[in-house]
Amino acid sequence: MLNPVRNASQFSSQLRPLLNQLDSNLPAFNLNAKDLDIITHPQDFYTTLLDKIDNAKERIFLTSLYLGKDQTELLSKLTSSLDRNKDLKLYILMDYLRCTRDSPKTSTASVLSKLTEKYGSRVDVRLYHTPNTNKFWSMVLPSRFNEGLLGLQHMKFYGFDDDLIISGANLSQEYFQDRQDRYYHFRGCHNLCNYYFDLQSAVSRISYKILPDIYKKFPKDYIVNWPSTNATCEPYINSDRFVKDASLLLTNILTNRTEDVNENPTDTVVYPISQLTPILSKEKLNTEKSTIFQLLSYINSNSLKWVLTTGYFNMYPPFMKKLLTPTAYPKEDMGKVICASPQANSFYKSKGFSKHVPEAYLHLVRKFIRRLTDSGLHKQIGVYEWQNGVVHTPNGWSYHAKGLWIYDKETQLPNITVVGSTNYTKRSYSLDLENNLVLVTNNLGLQKKLQGEVENILSHTTKFNSLKQFDEKYKIPYWVKTVTDMLGSHF
Repeated sequence: MLNPVRNASQFSSQLRPLLNQLDSNLPAFNLNAKDLDIITHPQDFYTTLLDKIDNAKERIFLTSLYLGKDQTELLSKLTSSLDRNKDLKLYILMDYLRCTRDSPKTSTASVLSKLTEKYGSRVDVRLYHTPNTNKFWSMVLPSRFNEGLLGLQHMKFYGFDDDLIISGANLSQEYFQDRQDRYYHFRGCHNLCNYYFDLQSAVSRISYKILPDIYKKFPKDYIVNWPSTNATCEPYINSDRFVKDASLLLTNILTNRTEDVNENPTDTVVYPISQLTPILSKEKLNTEKSTIFQLLSYINSNSLKWVLTTGYFNMYPPFMKKLLTPTAYPKEDMGKVICASPQANSFYKSKGFSKHVPEAYLHLVRKFIRRLTDSGLHKQIGVYEWQNGVVHTPNGWSYHAKGLWIYDKETQLPNITVVGSTNYTKRSYSLDLENNLVLVTNNLGLQKKLQGEVENILSHTTKFNSLKQFDEKYKIPYWVKTVTDMLGSHF
């Protein structure tokens, strides 16, 4: 969606080969640094959401895993905005399994059905259901088990007229208060917003529609409907046809090359990348995994500094292999991996089996530190754990940020970042629907903001200096290690 030659010429000679690669494979949008606000605090993210809802005139589109069923203020803002602006329409896409988990008690689905009951066709609520299941098992298996093993709608982006927020955060209280994530707010970006609106609309056309149970025949207060106008059959009926039709629907959106014309010089370009493996018949239609490989190759071939973070560390093995290339690191402290401490994991001290989830991720972190040590890269790549208090206690935070920053050799600041929903795990590339944005900038002010984002995250971290230090701090039960190794692809 841009002129590759004109765009590449605005950037350094080191960047141009990478940009030419990205331009040849991805939709792209020219922007300026002034069009972007990097939000660092969850409360500011929430305030921005409310403000954007309050001022929307034509469209609000929300794509997330779920909306907290207790989000009365946010729902009230949506209601008042719809009441005030008769031309405003609301489009919501979330995950079926997650949003119906609590049914027939109050659930995300039942809460959202109230909006469809009040506003009719002005509100469209869709719930994506993975094709990786059948109706029998969906009814027999516990909800959380289905979500963990079968796959989810995991994309997170929020649009308001021509403003867009790309994030990894869902729409529930902890994400608005004390759960650290990343939030990129693009202002006045009509073409970029249209792209994301089209992506949401396409996935909505292969998703269930939530309608109100106006006759109160069902205890769950809503009806799940498969509209005749959808682009395919229900995933239960014929999953092969579902995937084939979904692929046809999404191909043009994922690979559209229409030029994004900008008469004035721009200093920043963004590339949406998606990993929609469960609903695409050909792996080459997915753009995220291949793009991350290109970025990692760019790091290696130019021996660049980088920072990678995820709240759930279970790195996709081919990515790990790429990062652990000894020849890419001529100096010490060139790479940083930031993960959540057990006390920053939302499963910390939870009930039942899930209370051992933080230990499972510790095991995966330890295996990575061991690989660094065995590869002789423990001085070149550092592993840091993030903690800010203890989650579920007063002033305690959890950690949910994910992303990649790549540093420019000249400015010694990040000039490339990846932001969005993916945790860079095998699960991300096989079970869930994911979307990210690659941002490349030559604007020094924006590079400083990217560095500020990194420093804000690092300010709550401590470094593991050795495997011995890790083992002195943490003792992981043997059975947790065994189960994690068996089920690792679902973490």
